Amino acid sequence: EGAGRGAPSVRYELSDQKYPLLGSLRGERKRRRGSVLRRLAELTASLPPDEDGRRPEAVAMEGRFVVPVPRHRATAKFGAVVSFSRSGKTAYVEPHIIRPELDAYAASEEKIVTFVDKTCSELIGGIRAQMHNIQKSIVVMARLDVLLARARMMEEGSYSIGDATANIVVGQIPLVGSEGVVDVEGFVHPLLLEVGTEPPVPVDLKLGEKNAEGVTNCGLVISGMNGGGKTLAMKSFGVAVAMVR
Repeated sequence: EGAGRGAPSVRYELSDQKYPLLGSLRGERKRRRGSVLRRLAELTASLPPDEDGRRPEAVAMEGRFVVPVPRHRATAKFGAVVSFSRSGKTAYVEPHIIRPELDAYAASEEKIVTFVDKTCSELIGGIRAQMHNIQKSIVVMARLDVLLARARMMEEGSYSIGDATANIVVGQIPLVGSEGVVDVEGFVHPLLLEVGTEPPVPVDLKLGEKNAEGVTNCGLVISGMNGGGKTLAMKSFGVAVAMVR
């Protein structure tokens, strides 16, 4: 249920079609519930009406079937008190007279819980046994995803961003050497070409080269005001590295 913190809650249920026995158990539970409701209807019809001439109606409360009755009528002989109204004048009672039907309904519910727990445990065990292959498949799919993205970015085309249109060679084949030099010119984060509202500003990165004094530039400090693109520039360089690999 769910897929992590902040993810929308999703509940999955075992299919009656896939598991006919479960469908049979659910059908039994439905019949048992109907039996409980019929007995409650018979009971409430036999109770005296209130001052306005209305008879009490059975309700479900905290997973139990109860009948609202005046507090003075909520005797131990009538049933088990589950709760009281805010005013305290009304008691919600689970009548003893429908105990056989309630027990049968609870037993049918327990059968379903037992079946579902056992089946889910078996399914999870099967997944766990294949976890190594599943993880390998995820890695393969991720690599294919990157390869396809790199291939798509190699296409030259006309991109409309906001009111502007630009002809951009999105990708180029990099030159990979062993000198320890990073030289990226005019890199644009691919997503900015697809979802941006204004033409993106290309970024450059040069590291590892010696300057005129013979000092090697091995580091870079990025500074600027908030919203100036510092984080996006770093993400762009990360994407460039991933695509080169």
